[in-house]
Amino acid sequence: MFFYPVKIVRYSCGLTFLKCAEIHIFKVEPIFTPKMFIRKLSYFFSGLLIVSLSACNTQSAEQIADDNTKTDEAPVETVLTQASETEYVCPMRCEGSGQDEPGTCPVCNMLVVRSVEVEDFEGENRKYTRGSVYNLKSNWVTQNGDQIELESLSGDFQLACMIFTNCPEACPNLIGDMLTIDEALEPETKERLKYLLVTIDPDNDTPEQLAAYAKGHDLDTEQWTLLQGEKEKTRELSNLLGVEYKQYENGTFGHTNYLILLNEEGEIIYRLNGIHVPNEDLVAFMNKHI
Repeated sequence: MFFYPVKIVRYSCGLTFLKCAEIHIFKVEPIFTPKMFIRKLSYFFSGLLIVSLSACNTQSAEQIADDNTKTDEAPVETVLTQASETEYVCPMRCEGSGQDEPGTCPVCNMLVVRSVEVEDFEGENRKYTRGSVYNLKSNWVTQNGDQIELESLSGDFQLACMIFTNCPEACPNLIGDMLTIDEALEPETKERLKYLLVTIDPDNDTPEQLAAYAKGHDLDTEQWTLLQGEKEKTRELSNLLGVEYKQYENGTFGHTNYLILLNEEGEIIYRLNGIHVPNEDLVAFMNKHI
């Protein structure tokens, strides 16, 4: 015979229609029974099971974090090999920039290019860094009709811009900005700086047209180089410079407005975006570093 602890519960109700204050009803209820003990025991062991599962999950998460850390510490060569397996990569070869569709690099915001376009950047035969435009092996024609490779421009700093000669507003204004910058530079800086204009309309901007364009803007051809190249190579260069452009049905172009400063090795060291934007910082940078 078992004795269970009990509690006495009082229920009260008011019977106003009998004009009584209240009636008290007493009931005896058990506080603890074997069935209640088994139920509480099952709750206890269920709690232990949940805690154990949580500990396992935590351990798995820690193992995953360790694995990720090991992956991040992989040699650069491994990362580049993985990136080259994707269709598009960043010209600067930023880590994690490989992707399957056109777009921009999530690290440096440059336009990604097809991996086949930068495969020559790898290996012992690469003379310049991966970010140098002088890695591009292609022929270009100057305003004087001379055939050159981009590499022939190395050794001087270049302030570059991509234009087309039939542009009514943006391109002439960009050239005006370049001339304004030239006027603000110190003599020593000017001696080490050249100017580069590359047409995005090679079908119409022949060397003769480029020469007439240079003359119309009073450009000193000893300091200024105007280039015409094949369409495919022009697009390849624009991707490396981060310049976007599109030709419309009427033959005109829409394009971004960048002035791009290249160092002696053909690497981008400064980009100025916009027309008639303040250029004091760029001028100061050029006077200090050129």
